[in-house]
Amino acid sequence: MPRPRHAHAKRGPRRPGQPAGFLRAGRHPRDRDVRPRHAGSAEVAVRRTVRRRRPRPADLQVCVVRRPHRRTHGCVYSPDDAAWPGWLFYASSQMNPRNPLWREAPALNAYITRCQSVLQAGRPDNDLLVYWPIHDLYAAGHTYQFSVHDHRWLSDEPLGRTARALWEAGVAFDYVSDRLLDGIHAGPGGTLVAPGGASYRAVLVPSCRTMPDATLARLLALAADGATVIFEDALPADVPGLGRLEARRAAFRKLSDSLGAAAREAGALCDVRHGKGRVLAGPRVAALAAAGISGEAVAQHAGAQRIAGLWSVEFIVGGPVLPKPCTVSNLASWTRNGDPASEAFAGTARYRTKFEVSGVGVQVSGRASGTGSSLKPDTRHLTPLLLDLGDVRHVARVRINGRDLGTAFMRPYRVEVPADLLKPSGNELEIEVTNLAANRIRDLDRRKVEWRIFRDINLVSITYKPFDASGWPVFESGLLGPVVLRQAE
Repeated sequence: MPRPRHAHAKRGPRRPGQPAGFLRAGRHPRDRDVRPRHAGSAEVAVRRTVRRRRPRPADLQVCVVRRPHRRTHGCVYSPDDAAWPGWLFYASSQMNPRNPLWREAPALNAYITRCQSVLQAGRPDNDLLVYWPIHDLYAAGHTYQFSVHDHRWLSDEPLGRTARALWEAGVAFDYVSDRLLDGIHAGPGGTLVAPGGASYRAVLVPSCRTMPDATLARLLALAADGATVIFEDALPADVPGLGRLEARRAAFRKLSDSLGAAAREAGALCDVRHGKGRVLAGPRVAALAAAGISGEAVAQHAGAQRIAGLWSVEFIVGGPVLPKPCTVSNLASWTRNGDPASEAFAGTARYRTKFEVSGVGVQVSGRASGTGSSLKPDTRHLTPLLLDLGDVRHVARVRINGRDLGTAFMRPYRVEVPADLLKPSGNELEIEVTNLAANRIRDLDRRKVEWRIFRDINLVSITYKPFDASGWPVFESGLLGPVVLRQAE
């Protein structure tokens, strides 16, 4: 699966609000309808389809953060008689018929197509503009590279910490630069309006040491016209660079003095009326609260029923060999089922169970329907249900009573269940789970099988050392659950 070049392989799940936010920064404020993006190349893309512990497909993240035009490459041709995993290209996603996830590619592409269609027809609706204090990086003399190998240019800077905190709090934002600020103007109701029409509730400046006097003047002009400007901790203390230093410092001090001494000192929240708008300086959480900006709330679902009982597990496609079928009462990684073949298996297993419905809104009408004495649920006043699969490693197809309910690719692994599909008892649930290729690659390297077939450059690790998976742990695979039926809200 594709992943952006700048994602760092050794970190935890990447937040779309951080590096991926730069992908949308040039499009949202200027309302570019489509921003092409190639997908699936470079950065040892095998990690996405082979090893990713918690797969959060980059394509889905990019769909969420902007309106994309997705182009996928590359699918490497392999002759039928080439041993698994076939012929390879070092900068490919390895998304081809040898990849276990290939069987799910049509559903994934269809989902991305729907996302692109809807998002390209809409308009961005983020809460904040977040200023990038790039001049602090310049002034520090860092040589950080915008690359896969070094994420310090963002994560170790105040901007990165602010972006992570906002994303985790559910506050949506776009980045803005000094140049992009010139095109922003104050709109009705204290909003900030970008040239393309996107509107924001405030502009947030992360903690920074320097800022051009022209940028500070622009921010205060926006506040004077009615906008809200937030400085995290305090105002910047100085201007960057040495050219015309005293003249620029004098202009900068005049602007900052207009807000009072309290805005220049870190500490308690300072709220200053400035023209028609306001300038807030102080702790980020307090400033956002004062501006009335909060994240999206997550609803807790009532009426949950856990699907318990015996599960039959059958391995239906994959290799190097199909593990033996088994029956389990507690869902866990199939690598722990006692069959040595399961540790090296990459492919798909089918989980089957039957369940009754109680306590989640499905009611029996109390009168016969059809022939005989069979009863059907009365669904006239029922909302749809959600089947929450819990922890899945890594992609799941779901069927209930023979009806296909879709494919879940990432957390939360949920599918919608029409209320009229369920019966009071005897519901048949099938979940086909496909894992990544990591355990099979690990097995090949542990057995010292030469599987790397490349035309030119070989496959290397992120540190440009020969790629070796023999030291990888066994990665959890399959349906880990718990599987819960919930009322949709």
